[in-house]
Amino acid sequence: MRVRLVVLASGAVLVAVGIAASATATTLVVPTLRGTIGPGYTISLKSTHGKNVTTLKHGKYTFSVRDRANIHNFTLNGPGVRNKMITGTSFVGTKTVALTLKKGTYTYYCTVHPTITGTFKVT
Repeated sequence: MRVRLVVLASGAVLVAVGIAASATATTLVVPTLRGTIGPGYTISLKSTHGKNVTTLKHGKYTFSVRDRANIHNFTLNGPGVRNKMITGTSFVGTKTVALTLKKGTYTYYCTVHPTITGTFKVT
């Protein structure tokens, strides 16, 4: 009886290791883009390396937006993303959303202050 328990426990460990290895091999890394609005009349969208985003490949991205003023919002508009408000006007803090970007031109802006804007292209 004891031998069977040891064998079953060993078998369970091997199966668990096999599952973990295959799950890791198929996990995709989704790039994170960092947006900032405020506290003044500024807006930006940067890569994880701190560079301004001007061109991206189509696909899935995580937008992490830091809103530093309750008079602004961070909104994204482009193919398949219609006026997506990531942070609201009275919100201060960080919000994160996952979006799939299609080929085309995207604009990020504050709806309250339309001159606060930026653009990037997706190929």
